[in-house]
Amino acid sequence: MTTTYNFTPPVGAPNAQVPSVVARVTAYGLNPVAVPASAGPFTFQPTLDNNQYTVTVTWSLFGQRFYVNCYTLSGVLVFSVPLIGSMIGTNLQAISWDGNTGTVTATTNGPHGYEVGSVINLTVINCTPTAYNGTFAANIINKTQFTYGVASFPGAVAGLGSVQYNINIAAGYFASTLIYRTENQQFEVSP
Repeated sequence: MTTTYNFTPPVGAPNAQVPSVVARVTAYGLNPVAVPASAGPFTFQPTLDNNQYTVTVTWSLFGQRFYVNCYTLSGVLVFSVPLIGSMIGTNLQAISWDGNTGTVTATTNGPHGYEVGSVINLTVINCTPTAYNGTFAANIINKTQFTYGVASFPGAVAGLGSVQYNINIAAGYFASTLIYRTENQQFEVSP
């Protein structure tokens, strides 16, 4: 089950300034652009690996980008990484299994955008039967097709889903996934 949390970045990043502009200094010696925004950072409490954590999304004035910060409920920092988004995905037009090679060939509705000749981890979702679904090392064979290994016959295709390239923000820290979808501006947390 996937839990979602909406995060809409402010128009023009908070406290951001065009680098070529010199900001005035207040009577107190403060650069008003560097003063934290009156609204606090976006915060939510996902469950990662069966434990609850506090995640905040903050703007880095020096890095000029958003960062995802994960803390234990007692306030200990687990990780702080740049916010990198993943696209929603591309619908599949066809999918077939080759019993001689033990591979599935998937065709997308349009160009998928992955580099031809590369091998990347793709996630196939919402196909029926579900044996076609999962995260696989996929071989990108052209601009609309890729292949991946499935050792035994997954069954006759009854429903087509989509394919996604997911950037797991919590990778290396948790078995659970934390993904930010740029199109719908949502964090997705899976188990």
